[in-house]
Amino acid sequence: MAASNTTLTKIQTWFIPECISPSLSGSDEDSIRELACILEKSGKVTDCSQVIQDILIREKTAEPFILNSIFIPHALSKGVSDFCAAAGIHKDADSLHIIIMVVWPENSRSNLKKIAALIRSLSKANILEGLKNAEDSKGISDYLNSLLPADAI
Repeated sequence: MAASNTTLTKIQTWFIPECISPSLSGSDEDSIRELACILEKSGKVTDCSQVIQDILIREKTAEPFILNSIFIPHALSKGVSDFCAAAGIHKDADSLHIIIMVVWPENSRSNLKKIAALIRSLSKANILEGLKNAEDSKGISDYLNSLLPADAI
């Protein structure tokens, strides 16, 4: 049971306010770069350039994952020492969408289960409606963490 509680704690704290951008701008590639810099400033990324490169290569070689206005760039990377996630809200004149970037070390392929759990949770939620009520980075992180199920892994 202790292992389950440890997993639960890690999952429910994927999103921390320091790794949330409530106002991304530019292209999806610009947003990926911005989110990687946010993760680097938080200490979660050891090599920002490597993370950006790994994410962009993965997005060019595999179909990007887009779900109900949610773009989820993700990759294995030598530029991180542990599983990490960042999120941002991209607003333009006509739409609102969220980008959730997830990166994990190359030696830990088992994190695909975490990505699958995230996708299952997001597919069931009206995430854009929920985000309208989140006023800042903490509100966004709290909302995103609330979507992650207790039995995710």
